[in-house]
Amino acid sequence: RHWLQPVGLPRLLVDSPVHKARPRTTRRVSGMFSGMGPVVAAALAATVLLPIKAAVLPTRPLDEVANDTLLIHTPFILAHDAGSGYLDAKHNVVYKWTKTQDGGLGAALECGARAFDARPMVQNGKLIWHHGSVAIDYSFAQSVEDTVQWLAGHPTELVLYMIWDCEGDGCSDAVDKALAARNVTTIPDCSALTTLTAAEAAARGRLASGGSLVAVTGTANSNGVACSQGNYDPSIACSGFGAATSTAESPQELSYGCWKSDSTRQKPIAQMNKYLDGVNSQGLPTQSFVQAQALWQESDDSVVLGTLRNSSLLVDELKSGLNAMVASEIAGGRWPNLRMVEVNNVCDGGNVLLAALRNRTL
Repeated sequence: RHWLQPVGLPRLLVDSPVHKARPRTTRRVSGMFSGMGPVVAAALAATVLLPIKAAVLPTRPLDEVANDTLLIHTPFILAHDAGSGYLDAKHNVVYKWTKTQDGGLGAALECGARAFDARPMVQNGKLIWHHGSVAIDYSFAQSVEDTVQWLAGHPTELVLYMIWDCEGDGCSDAVDKALAARNVTTIPDCSALTTLTAAEAAARGRLASGGSLVAVTGTANSNGVACSQGNYDPSIACSGFGAATSTAESPQELSYGCWKSDSTRQKPIAQMNKYLDGVNSQGLPTQSFVQAQALWQESDDSVVLGTLRNSSLLVDELKSGLNAMVASEIAGGRWPNLRMVEVNNVCDGGNVLLAALRNRTL
């Protein structure tokens, strides 16, 4: 089925294996440290201040997409660093700033993810997942099986594995073998995306058990996942040092945070909105996928400040309501050119975000 090719606290954190691994990747070790009516838009807007645990709106099926719509113009929720969802971060401060998803790939699919930032690794002869130098001991092949099983119950859906940052001797060959074992179609040549439609990709990636699975393995562009423009901006963090306003005087005002309870949250929220405005201004993609990283990046400062208040990447997303905010803005007509929206903690409102994207785009 391979139609193109066979297949102290600050020092503790700064010296952590994940933090030190940043230079090893071509993108970053990140995630560690209108078509809808006014009633629907208003309903989504009302959710911005509340955590979302399940879809509240029906999502239009992918098979309603026009046959001539390019795959790179099709809406996808991209689960950032998807394999990190298998980590148990309860008692490990480094894992708290490595884990970007609350569950494995099967759970992420239930929550609205339709594409995965996939980073495999060969360790001791076994193909698993990783984030930087942190190995994630869950079988890559089992993740593929989990995805195939989910698709069997959702036969109209198309799922993408965006495979990059493959680490360890023989990693690419091991990935090809695992994909071939489940008859998964691959796209190793990014130039194919200039003409490939979503309908064609779904047809070529069709599984005998139902649904479609395609693995994109071509070279990343500018700090992105496979065949993608990454648009990585390390400055978009939940918290940091620096006055949130020009009139800040007290020590508490010389740092800022993104939580809904933070009086200084307007600074990181404004930075996020400005960033997404900039990605949207690039227009629709023409040659590759374009990631809109609607997630809090981590910096030394944000990890230290976050750890001091017992936070994590998952908690920062939850307490800021970021996924809900992005869904509300998209439902209201903002950022019409965003197609591949990348998030942390997809199980906090991912289905609502997917509904907003699809109901506007398809």
